[in-house]
Amino acid sequence: MGTRLYSPAGLYGKVDWEGGLYEAAFGYGINSESISEATPQGVELKKAWAEMEEAHRMFAPKFDTVAELLNAYADVVDPDDLAIEV
Repeated sequence: MGTRLYSPAGLYGKVDWEGGLYEAAFGYGINSESISEATPQGVELKKAWAEMEEAHRMFAPKFDTVAELLNAYADVVDPDDLAIEV
């Protein structure tokens, strides 16, 4: 069985089904190679998706570091004290 390629409309449906763009791309694992280039829109979407993947490769380590630092407070934070007055 071959690789499944998504048309732009099909990809929209899959992204929606998976819970949004971030979850579909970086949780579920849809990548630019999953996008059909059969239409000009598919070519444009595949290029933009590949650029998003590259940006994510640079961004993900910092995102993970911030998430880890914040998670250290998961059991400490009082839900009624979520804002800091300045």
